Amino acid sequence: MLPEIIQEHWVIFLITGFIIGLDKGGLKPLVGIGIFLITSVLDSRTMLAVLAPVMFIGEIFPTVHYQKDCAVKTLRRFIPWVIIGLIIGATVGSGMSEQIFGISISIIVLSMGILLTRLEYRPFNIHPTHQFSIRIILGIIAGFGSIIGNMAGGVTNTYYLMHIKDKNTFLGTNARMYLSINGIKLIIYIFFWQVLTPQTLLITASLIPTIILGIITATLLVKVIPEKVYRYIILASIYYAGIAMLIRYV
Repeated sequence: MLPEIIQEHWVIFLITGFIIGLDKGGLKPLVGIGIFLITSVLDSRTMLAVLAPVMFIGEIFPTVHYQKDCAVKTLRRFIPWVIIGLIIGATVGSGMSEQIFGISISIIVLSMGILLTRLEYRPFNIHPTHQFSIRIILGIIAGFGSIIGNMAGGVTNTYYLMHIKDKNTFLGTNARMYLSINGIKLIIYIFFWQVLTPQTLLITASLIPTIILGIITATLLVKVIPEKVYRYIILASIYYAGIAMLIRYV
């Protein structure tokens, strides 16, 4: 028999699963909406335990589907800093105020969104030293934000939008990175934070059918969305992520 919480809130879990599937299928970063929905019925720690396995499983399909489209060089430059952020978050994140971090990261995401908008309409060269600094800052913030609250989407999308023009390359690189970092997060949650329980795994299992449906739906939609329109969608999603986090934590 399913835990009482699933019986009471199954509609929210089904919708959350579908939204996460849409995100994993390429309509990013809709996962933020799913997180806001599920935290209306679960505390943040339980939310992390429930979503960690599906976030990992959800990246397997796009990683395989877009395996030839990954920008390996861009990924190799960025992911070490994300892993450093994960390690820092795993060490000190459980005791940090989520509100303070949420407000800080929302301001950074909105600032980078403004920079990206400027680059889209009036391109200019960013000094290599500044590019390196941006990579370090965004990578560490993405890793830290991912481990304490799944708040990395707006940050990673910002970085990849700066360096990748092709829609499929964007999706392939993003998927491979998240498959790696979600695998690391899963290990941290199981062996160090010990937040996964039989109940959280049952809730996780209830999300899987609609996640699969969402992935299929998004994959079909992404195929017909023009490249330029897709970049505008991702740019708009960055603003959404920043504003939504700001509203949530202020």
